[in-house]
This record gives sequence, C-alpha cells and structure tokens, in this order.
Amino acid sequence: IEDTVDGQSKSSVSSATKSTEPIREDEQGKTESVAQPKVERSSRPAVFVPVHRDPEIQANRLQLPILGIEQEIVEAVRENDVVIVCGETGSGKTTQLPQFLFEAGFGKKRSDNDDDDTNKSPGGMIGITEPRRVAAVSMSKRVAREMSLSRRIVSYQIRYEGNVTDDTVIKFMTDGVLLREVQQDF
Repeated sequence: IEDTVDGQSKSSVSSATKSTEPIREDEQGKTESVAQPKVERSSRPAVFVPVHRDPEIQANRLQLPILGIEQEIVEAVRENDVVIVCGETGSGKTTQLPQFLFEAGFGKKRSDNDDDDTNKSPGGMIGITEPRRVAAVSMSKRVAREMSLSRRIVSYQIRYEGNVTDDTVIKFMTDGVLLREVQQDF
C-alpha cells in the first residue's frame, strides 16, 4: 500500500505473507499466477476506542502523510502476523501508529471471563521500539500528551528506568529492552 503525495511515495505498508496463488504455465512456457479469492482470517467486529485530542494537536496530526493510510494499516495488522511500515522521516510512523492501533482496540486488556472468542478485542500491549533511550522517553511523553492519556497508560521502559504499570497499554522501549523481554518468553 502506498500513499502518494505530489507524485512521491510517502508511506507504504507491506504484509509478510506467503503467496498462496498457484502458478499456471501457458502454451509458450510463460508463467502467470492465478488469482484466488482472499480468505478472511477473522470475522471479529470492528472496535473503536474514542480519544479526545486538543484541536491544535488534531490539526497538526491531519498534516501527517501516514494519516491517509490509517485504515489500510489497521486492516493489514488485523489480517497479517507481520506488517512492515516504511515511510520518510517525519511521516508520523512513531507517533501515529500506536495511536491507530490503540483506537482500533489493540491495546485493550482482554477480560479473563470472556470465553467467547468472537467478541474479544485484539488485546495485548502496543510496543514501540526506539534505538535511543532519550527517544523512548520523549516519544512516550509526546504520545501521551497527543492522546490526552495518563503517563500510566502511555509509558516507557529503558535499561535502568521506566514508568510501566499494570495500566500500561502503549509502551515505548529501547531495542535492548524488547530483546530481553523476548528472551524471558522462552
């Protein structure tokens, strides 16, 4: 998916899936893929979490190129295990992607009492990695301010410091913190 502004690609989304389209060979030996109908992975209802933003912040947000492909990004995340988003510096990847996912219900805590899989939200924590400690801290503050949310909900974790709580839904962290967390999962 590409968003084009003034003839230049500003942001793109690519989902990492294996091609399931069979290949057909014609009489001249040329190959072509045969289109297959797309199979839905989930029939969960759409979830929307309202966020109340300051009008000035919302006006600035509307100027970001990535906002034009918000729906495509959310759909790609819902339908694929891996999604790679590429965009120019300043396009809104770091600040807007977590907001898109939060508003689509990805950060919503799942209820332990909810046994019906069809009504569950995607759930889980939204994690964003930053290469530098100062970036993780400053981006968590910025996103919390943009979304008018508590720093308990939008938090950060760096090597020796953090403000993550049980209420944290969006977590900014350094690459090293993510690697340590993944190691603990195994």
